[in-house]
Amino acid sequence: MLHIPVISQMHEHKINYNYLNHPISHAWNSKRNVIYKERLKFIWKLTFSPYGIDVYKGNCSRGKKLIMLISALIQLIIILHQLLSIIYTLAFGLSILQLTFYTTLTVGTFSSVYSLWTLYRKRIAVAKLLNNTIDQWNDRAVSSKKVWKCTLVTCLGLFTMSIGETLCTLVDISSQNTEGIQIYAAVYFFGVQLAEEHPYIARMVIAVEFFIVLLVCGQFVNISVCFFIQLCHVSFFRFNRLNAKVERLLTSGRQLTSFELHEYRQQHQHACEVTKELSSLWSPLMVVWLLGFIFSLLFDLRALWKSNSTLFLIGYSIDISKQLWLLIGLYKVASIVNTEAHQLGEKLVTLSLSQPTKEFTQADQMNYYVNYLLLSQRLISTRVGITVSGLFLLNTSSFLAMTGTVLTYIIVLYQST
Repeated sequence: MLHIPVISQMHEHKINYNYLNHPISHAWNSKRNVIYKERLKFIWKLTFSPYGIDVYKGNCSRGKKLIMLISALIQLIIILHQLLSIIYTLAFGLSILQLTFYTTLTVGTFSSVYSLWTLYRKRIAVAKLLNNTIDQWNDRAVSSKKVWKCTLVTCLGLFTMSIGETLCTLVDISSQNTEGIQIYAAVYFFGVQLAEEHPYIARMVIAVEFFIVLLVCGQFVNISVCFFIQLCHVSFFRFNRLNAKVERLLTSGRQLTSFELHEYRQQHQHACEVTKELSSLWSPLMVVWLLGFIFSLLFDLRALWKSNSTLFLIGYSIDISKQLWLLIGLYKVASIVNTEAHQLGEKLVTLSLSQPTKEFTQADQMNYYVNYLLLSQRLISTRVGITVSGLFLLNTSSFLAMTGTVLTYIIVLYQST
């Protein structure tokens, strides 16, 4: 007969009293959980509203659509201008440093436009996923507090970096002499001598475009990535809570019932479905984000190596730090989701358990064996995680591969100079 390990009924006389099981404690945790959920909701409404997006509602009002349309139109015009500037730079043989600089700006603006278009196109699915995830997140207040803190720190940190980078650039533009502003104008105005005839107008036009690219476009990419990271954290805590619950039962000495095995299998399946939907919705965006971050990081490293301006050195250093923060944040949160999703299977199949008690009838034992096999098979065979358009999983291996690419570029750049 097939031998299936089953937990024994040891230490039935012991009562493991946990103060968190007290009704008052449950009510307090529930209240605190609602508070932190509302705080998260306030953060995303505050950060996305300037771009005309409401991630909690699938429908958009006319006013929000108009705001989003104006924002997208301005960014598209800037992308077109940047592409023409790059073509002009290549055609007239201007410096590689200028080409590198404008390429970095173009990559950032394109990432912002694509993120805006994708979130609008998938707004109904995103709102449905977000509301379902938050509503079913009936965890202790400690996890919701952690997610809120992580979201708040990340948003404020990236926003501060964007402001610092923008200020360094604007101050550098305003402090340039006539010769320096002509270098900007040579690319921005395609050889038109606007800097000589109207230097203040030239400075203002260049400064406005830099402000939009570095702060408006850059900040939208930042909050989009932060929003995705928050959803991944919620998915992680869902798996974490389920794993902790099963582990407590497995180590308590109480025998699991067929109903509990069936219930855990359904909960794990639902958590996997939510994670797959999350990965499916954000996969196209993650391709653009990762490519954009890596390209920007490489271009910034070259520009940092070649730049002579102190303000530009500070600005590039801030931008490099921001790209690294976003890259590491994406890989880290995806990695912990992948690890937590498969941790329960390892715990269940490696735990040494005893034979079923004699109180089980033959039908009960058979039902138990079937549910145990189904749960074990699901936990072992399920391959769930955050993927990039099905190309690869965001985990430690892919992060090391990306790190190797960047380090190789740094070595080549150092040897070439």
